[in-house]
Amino acid sequence: MATAGASFLVGGFLNTKSVTTLLGGLRSCSFAGCSSSGVSQGSFRQEKLSVGRFIQEFRQVSLRVSCSAVSGDGSSTQSTMVDKTETAQATVVEHVVLFKVKSDVPVEKTEEVLKALRRLKGLESVLDLSAGKALQILGGDFTHVLHSRYRNKEDLRNYQQHPEHQAVLPEISSIFDNILAVDWEAKPAGSPVEGGHGAARIALIKLADAITETQSTEVFDLLYGLKEKFPFIRQVTAGLNFSPARSKGLNVGFLALFSNVQELEQLNGNRELHSILQKSKVAPFLDTFVVVDIGQ
Repeated sequence: MATAGASFLVGGFLNTKSVTTLLGGLRSCSFAGCSSSGVSQGSFRQEKLSVGRFIQEFRQVSLRVSCSAVSGDGSSTQSTMVDKTETAQATVVEHVVLFKVKSDVPVEKTEEVLKALRRLKGLESVLDLSAGKALQILGGDFTHVLHSRYRNKEDLRNYQQHPEHQAVLPEISSIFDNILAVDWEAKPAGSPVEGGHGAARIALIKLADAITETQSTEVFDLLYGLKEKFPFIRQVTAGLNFSPARSKGLNVGFLALFSNVQELEQLNGNRELHSILQKSKVAPFLDTFVVVDIGQ
């Protein structure tokens, strides 16, 4: 993962170039010295985190959220978050899993397992599901990604406990070794992509341990604000991770959906976006991250 040990970090914090890399394109930075073990699973101690401003034209409803994390000794810690702004638009639950295929696994076997995962899209609880090789990954040695979406946490649990999903798990274990998973609940900004999305950028982030409510609001404002600035981004979600067991300490998920890979590519090298990110002040609030591009 991208950590404070990477060559483009200044003073122990991510600098503006890192923020640009996080959202503005995977080609803008080399990753010498980064490794997938760079995130410590320390206790998540901050007591007040806001998921920031959501789209203001929706009706606002107060909602309490909380976040837990696993400490180095295996104990679970719980942090109470401040009221988050909810709206009349339905929330969704995003489920992202990153995998690394073992070096001795034949391509045919990998594709067989991926096809079994894609068939799970037909389960009643699943709103959307894609699984395949990542176009690009920054901040880790992962090779493949699964993204799925649900109406609520109960539907995610139903998916995970479904016999068809359980039947695929031994196959996953047989070909993948390094696995990272993050789940978050959020309100989508924008409209669903007709016929399903053709590409997506996923950013999995660990916020700085000493972050304040105001600072966390600035992070989420930046993430959701991208949809307003760039119409070719069809939809955005961002939220706090609620499944710490396999997240390697990452506590925020971000997803931007596009109609196709060509629209995703518009982010790479976009001067306006790079200017926005370079002027933002959120860099010190971010500790580590993994960025993944996927496309169909």
